[in-house]
Amino acid sequence: MGISSNLNQKRMFSMNTRQLFDEIEARRKEKTKIRNLVNDFCFSEYGIENFFAIADKYFSGRNFFTLCLARQVPCQNIEHFAINLLADFLSINGLNTRAMSMAFTRDSYVSSNEYKASLIKIPYLFRSQKNKRLFINKEHILAGHQRVDIDGKVLDILETCDGMKLVDFHYAMRRKSFGENDHLVDCSSLLRELASQSVISRSRNMPKHVFVRSGLKDRKVNSWEADFSSDLQDPRPQADWYYFLYLLLFLDGSHALASTVDEDPKVIAWFSTNIKKIKEICGFEPLLIDTPLRVQVEDFSSKLNEFPNWAIEDRNWARRISLSGKNTSNALYDVTEHIAQQLISLA
Repeated sequence: MGISSNLNQKRMFSMNTRQLFDEIEARRKEKTKIRNLVNDFCFSEYGIENFFAIADKYFSGRNFFTLCLARQVPCQNIEHFAINLLADFLSINGLNTRAMSMAFTRDSYVSSNEYKASLIKIPYLFRSQKNKRLFINKEHILAGHQRVDIDGKVLDILETCDGMKLVDFHYAMRRKSFGENDHLVDCSSLLRELASQSVISRSRNMPKHVFVRSGLKDRKVNSWEADFSSDLQDPRPQADWYYFLYLLLFLDGSHALASTVDEDPKVIAWFSTNIKKIKEICGFEPLLIDTPLRVQVEDFSSKLNEFPNWAIEDRNWARRISLSGKNTSNALYDVTEHIAQQLISLA
């Protein structure tokens, strides 16, 4: 989740705060129209009645603009620290903004996925006292009995060495750093509810298959065979089905998605196709703010998955990050990169 196509890479890289304000204002003026068009389309094509009423159960009730970062299990890595500070930057410059992490803990573990791997082998970032070079020290926190045949296990059942749920471990760590500013929503239930309506109505675009829980892992079944009322099965739709619906969340000026440009052609195709489709439906594209996939500091190349140990140990970490020289004319991509580089260099 949370990975944009490169369809609008050039435009999004140049978006600054003023341009973001304009985008939000244009969408808010057309909010009722956007929502009506989307609701009608989702009902006729997906069998989902009042899409935004469902979405609002998870995202409404906030009197501020939300900058969302979608990752399966939100944690304390450089990317999450940087997005929280980017939200602060927007607030300082006139847009009342909160960072919000969008989780998907119902997803399964894949060892080849660098982000998921960093959740169980935490890459703490340090600086050597001897030669002053940046380095990583990994700590394997997963319980030993769950390390065997781990690929495919559902993230929300994984446990740490001390018996704590992996998800709870990371959430507890986050609270120490972000406190009351830690806004989280788990999209697992939202996606299940959307898939359930689509399947029950036997819509033309209902998911053909879903994953249901089977012990510690999932098994793939025909969607009409799944029991969406069962927490034991807890059906999960496939990504190629829910990406369209997921992108609809970022249309009406309430939320934007902080998003890196993916390197997987399959994911790029999902986004490109759905962004075009959404614009044809309501006249607007999802509001995506591209952020760095990787940054370079000294001789250290980071994909922002590292956990900055200095910030984790310092409750006043945000005060050490300078935004001087950055203003509303700076591209938000560059502001985020500037923040991430400081988080790394201060190790």
